[in-house]
Amino acid sequence: MGFYLKTTITRLLYTMIFGLLLVGCEDEVKRVDTSNIELNVKIGRFDQSLLAKAEEGISTEEFIQLEAEYPHFLPLFMRGVIGVIDTRDSIQAISLTKFVLDSNLRQLRDTVQAVFPSLTAIESSLNNAFKSYKYYFPNKLIPRIVSFYSGFNYAQMADDSLLAIGLDMYLGANSFYYPRVGFPKYRFVNMSANRIPVDAIYSWITTEYELPSNGNLLSQIIYFGKIHLAINYLLPDEKLRSTFGYSERQFAWCEENEAQIWSFLIDQELLYTNDNIKIRKFLGEGPFTAGFSEEAPAKLGQYIGWKIVKSYLQRHPEMELEQLLKETDAQQILNESYYKPSR
Repeated sequence: MGFYLKTTITRLLYTMIFGLLLVGCEDEVKRVDTSNIELNVKIGRFDQSLLAKAEEGISTEEFIQLEAEYPHFLPLFMRGVIGVIDTRDSIQAISLTKFVLDSNLRQLRDTVQAVFPSLTAIESSLNNAFKSYKYYFPNKLIPRIVSFYSGFNYAQMADDSLLAIGLDMYLGANSFYYPRVGFPKYRFVNMSANRIPVDAIYSWITTEYELPSNGNLLSQIIYFGKIHLAINYLLPDEKLRSTFGYSERQFAWCEENEAQIWSFLIDQELLYTNDNIKIRKFLGEGPFTAGFSEEAPAKLGQYIGWKIVKSYLQRHPEMELEQLLKETDAQQILNESYYKPSR
């Protein structure tokens, strides 16, 4: 978005007008009245439950108590994080004891508690998001939400009734852990607490509506476009760029170069490619998108998919969000979007 202001305008008035214009740019999502929807999202603190039981290890009886408290999450945690397949309570208790008494993980556990003594603000944000989710998807269940730490293995875990948040992946961009364990620097900015609601909703929506297998680039950019737009609807107070994890500068680059990105995909005949390497180039994480300047952020294909889906909805204002996510004909969405970014 470009605009000019006369140099004679006062600084205060400049700031007010600039702020109003930015709000106008960001507030492009549909907001719905959820005041009549009753919901009280609470996050089960599995991380704190381990803290309470971990000073001398976990007995078989204590493991059984944890299993009763977290019947869906604990088996997932034992398989995915601990790597234990044996279902005997005694064996699992021993394995979980090794995890909680590990000296490095004990330090990490204490750091998690220091950064996240409470999750009230996150609960409030997710409560609002899932009230909107209930509005748009009235027949869908609301998952139980649990927090945990995994030694930097998982940011999110989800199944058909559970959403789990790995708090050790959100300790802050300046956390000394992340360079030590080898995370690339470009990821640090999105490893803070304010990122949790977006990542949690992204994780849940992609669990409910999975990426089509063996799809070409077009089908995948449309898929991600629908996911990002759904996040805009469920978290309308988040900035539009937040769903991509973009900075203001990165999002501005995309907005300014949208036509060039689209032309590149067309000129290089990439829309219908099934080449996974080429697809990952436009959809995957990274410091930038190869083939463009280093100012170009990663996931340009997802950004273009989002713009196509937005254009499609503008021409189909009667379409509900649930109907949109169920629509699998990417070519039809593209055709009926009449997407053509201006140069």
